[in-house]
Amino acid sequence: MHREKKHRLASALAAAADVPVTVFADLPEVVLSGGREVRILRHRGVTEYTPERIVVGGKELEVEILGSGLHLCSLGPESLAASGRVEEIRLHRREEGK
Repeated sequence: MHREKKHRLASALAAAADVPVTVFADLPEVVLSGGREVRILRHRGVTEYTPERIVVGGKELEVEILGSGLHLCSLGPESLAASGRVEEIRLHRREEGK
């Protein structure tokens, strides 16, 4: 199914169920708390981990956390938490079909 059609369907389902669209679209949900903690739901694993950079995989998006003193506080199959001085969060869209 084409990506745009998937997102329209996910948006419609989310609106009908009154839940965030990220749930139906299987996208990572990123929560930043005061520049000191990041929580990510629906991730696909950590692909890079240093005190200055953590990269977290997702189905369609990769989340890059940049800062200093970064470390993982918790890591589970569907969620993770990292803390430290968070200076920037970048989202990188994956190529279609990868």
